[in-house]
Amino acid sequence: MGILIDILILLGLWVFIRQRKWCLFGKEISISSIIGSSPHRVRTGALLAIIAALAWSLSASWFSAHCIIDYNLEADSYFLCFATVFCAAFLYAYVTPQPCSRLKSSAVVLGTICSLSTIVTSCCHSDDTFMYWKMRQIPSQAWLKMASDLEVLGKEITELPRENTYRKVDARQLPKSLDVLGTHSDYCLFYSGVEPCIIYGSHGAQGRQWGLMIGSNHLFKQEHPEVVKRILVANNTYFFVDPN
Repeated sequence: MGILIDILILLGLWVFIRQRKWCLFGKEISISSIIGSSPHRVRTGALLAIIAALAWSLSASWFSAHCIIDYNLEADSYFLCFATVFCAAFLYAYVTPQPCSRLKSSAVVLGTICSLSTIVTSCCHSDDTFMYWKMRQIPSQAWLKMASDLEVLGKEITELPRENTYRKVDARQLPKSLDVLGTHSDYCLFYSGVEPCIIYGSHGAQGRQWGLMIGSNHLFKQEHPEVVKRILVANNTYFFVDPN
């Protein structure tokens, strides 16, 4: 339903822009007049935009896993890629000389459907690809160091006076070894109970969350343990991804 609403919004926006006219340097111009001047360049630009959107949708989780971008940017970029492909394909079809062969029309429709399906699939499986690249990025010795630092931090925080065990430790106070887990903007909280756990990702109720936890951790036993993916990375220490 969400994708259908997005398509209707994009269609309405395109109709609005297409019918609008502007006055520039005393001349009346429109989108139709601009496109009509160089349809070949427009088609080439549309194809390049589609290729770029596909490439980004397939690599966004890689950039997020390597802490080059944060999770919010990755999540938002899938919709932008979807909108780019939809608008570029619509533009390509609009400037294609008519009438065109049935084979060419079918190729445009099939290519658009495949491109949009690729972006949707990339978005749906982004948690799996994120976890794969994160595991590939971090060496085993780094996991051991993070596990040791997490345990020490948990003991230090537990000794402090507190109202509850959920502590929003300042990201700058976290051990440097944990920097590879996520960006400072991704950091959510540190749980300093019997089984320490640090969480990154979405700050709301929806969206991916990931992190490192020591032990089986009752946080995930109480909620939806069948959804949380976890991998043993050190002695009694797990890297987890929760799609939420």
